[in-house]
Amino acid sequence: MNQRREFLKKGGLMAFLGLLGIEGGDRIAEASETRQWAMIIDLNRCCGCQSCVIACKAQNKTVSHEFNTRLLAEEEGEYPEAAPLFTPIQCNQCDDPPCVRACPEKAT
Repeated sequence: MNQRREFLKKGGLMAFLGLLGIEGGDRIAEASETRQWAMIIDLNRCCGCQSCVIACKAQNKTVSHEFNTRLLAEEEGEYPEAAPLFTPIQCNQCDDPPCVRACPEKAT
């Protein structure tokens, strides 16, 4: 979980620097001939509905009991302030991912 948060922090910083037009971002893009995109999910908005899981399964027509996307459900905090925490784990292999369109909360 800490690795994901660290990734999101660094990704946000890079996006901010890109918006400012820092030249370092241009050099990074030039160093790689093929771009690799990442998907950022706002975990505060994820409601655990599993629409992304269903949309991915329908798009990729995976066999029964096989999923490219899954949803981890945990509980954060202590009683009485405990709250659910949902973490979508996605493959990030689609050019036009169906899970983004399926999300009712626009968390992806």
